[in-house]
Amino acid sequence: MASSGPLRTLCARASTPVPALPLISGRSWKSSYLPLIVSSHPIFPENLRMSALFAPLQLRGLKLSNRIMVSPMCQYSAVDGAATDWHFTHINNLSLSGAAMFCIEATHVEAIGRITAGCLGLYDEATEAALKPILASVRKHSKAAVAMQLAHAGRKGSSYRPWEGGQQVPLGKEGSGWDVTQTIGFAKELKKRGVDWIDVSSGGVSPQQKIPLGPGYQVPLSQAVKEATGVTTIAVGLITEAKQGEDVVALGKADMIALARGMLYDPRWGWHAAAELHGEVSAPPQYWRSQPSNQKALFGAVSFGAR
Repeated sequence: MASSGPLRTLCARASTPVPALPLISGRSWKSSYLPLIVSSHPIFPENLRMSALFAPLQLRGLKLSNRIMVSPMCQYSAVDGAATDWHFTHINNLSLSGAAMFCIEATHVEAIGRITAGCLGLYDEATEAALKPILASVRKHSKAAVAMQLAHAGRKGSSYRPWEGGQQVPLGKEGSGWDVTQTIGFAKELKKRGVDWIDVSSGGVSPQQKIPLGPGYQVPLSQAVKEATGVTTIAVGLITEAKQGEDVVALGKADMIALARGMLYDPRWGWHAAAELHGEVSAPPQYWRSQPSNQKALFGAVSFGAR
């Protein structure tokens, strides 16, 4: 399968509490969807329709309650690599989205390896200390597993923040790209070394790349890696609708889906998807009364008294 640009590969070994994710490839999304699977499952009563998107996934010692992840999204809001109050707000908010996993944005392993001066880092005591209260708050209020995208900017480095223009500070000639065939070869080697999941996207780090955009446009890339290697994969890229995500997982195109901009637009995307697909999500008790009158099982077997 030909790639229209370099691929970016995100992978991880799952050891509690970091879960493994599936991948999605990007064939053009059609308006027809696979009907919800009729199956019994410990979470659901017998013969109740069960959504593939809200079926659990086991990643070594980590069990995810559904197949949704919040993608790592650069916030360009760190100070000297350290997380700020913006990160506290952003991460805590989306950890309550209903996704079983939240992946912290690209977190750089050295100061010189950041994409912009505002990018997050984890390379000294100050950057470590800044993340601790954020994670402590997430652990207190959310059941979402937390992952982190460890990163080095490479050729994306020395760039301005997007709202400052986003252009790269000229440093020299760009290197060559990376395609899906190379990614498959790399994934096979990672599999030998015990990798638990791979998330594939098509990069988009150079203006020379011409990547056609459309719903689920990267699903075919992830699907190609999944079919060639058997590694658990995550699909990402303009997945915005619940039935669209259901189709990806139910048809075996990926084991999970990841959303970025869709989550920013709708921070309770997982709740709304569960309501549409007859799924179930976890929510903090402070929010239990928010479930619609016709969705009394949305948050599971919860109850609260009158005041």
